Amino acid sequence: MGLAEGGRMNNFILIDKDRIINTTLRFPEELARHKILDVIGDFYLLGRPIRGRVIAQKTGHTDNAKMVNMIKDTFLKAKT
Repeated sequence: MGLAEGGRMNNFILIDKDRIINTTLRFPEELARHKILDVIGDFYLLGRPIRGRVIAQKTGHTDNAKMVNMIKDTFLKAKT
């Protein structure tokens, strides 16, 4: 899909069906930890604390950015 273009084999995790090809994980739930940190980082771009609950399933940076923009458009721009 071209998602890792320009990357090196040591800066992403390559998965083939049921196994990881290019590295070993440091933690059994490392992929879930990474996704959680992605969501936290993407929502941090709001520049404000979140008072609420975030539930995300199979999201990526694109989905997270759409939600952040929706929050900005709905709640933050109206107050300026």
